Amino acid sequence: MVALTATERAGIEQATARLPSQAAWLARSRHEVALCLHDESGPQFGSADELGDLKPYELRRLIAAVRSGLRVCCPEYGYCNLMAWRITLLAGARSVPAIAGMIGSCIDEGARKIVSRPDRWFGLPLSELTDGQWMAYHAGRAYVDEQAKQSA
Repeated sequence: MVALTATERAGIEQATARLPSQAAWLARSRHEVALCLHDESGPQFGSADELGDLKPYELRRLIAAVRSGLRVCCPEYGYCNLMAWRITLLAGARSVPAIAGMIGSCIDEGARKIVSRPDRWFGLPLSELTDGQWMAYHAGRAYVDEQAKQSA
């Protein structure tokens, strides 16, 4: 299972924007499953259309299973317990201070503000980062801020 990137999420929203709400939910869910469900050989579905052969109850169960898995291994802002992830990731950052410091220090400092640059750590364009990567970056940033306050 892999998480959706911001680009993939935007593509799904764009593709389903004009559909009635129930049809849009179903189409978004099919796209999410097709994009997220992988094994060691790669994606399990070539497209969301391949899920059309499933019976409605099979599709609902598959959607629920994929979303349940995403909550555990690939958190997404819309589906996860954000506070629990923040607490856990900050605890993890504290346990590996060198790495947390490097991740949290990926910034551009301007005259008036700091710009987050997690793309430098993960080696991907900002639009290709997953929500989980953003959450990990923010935990590293929180750790850096925490250390700065303690040394001040």
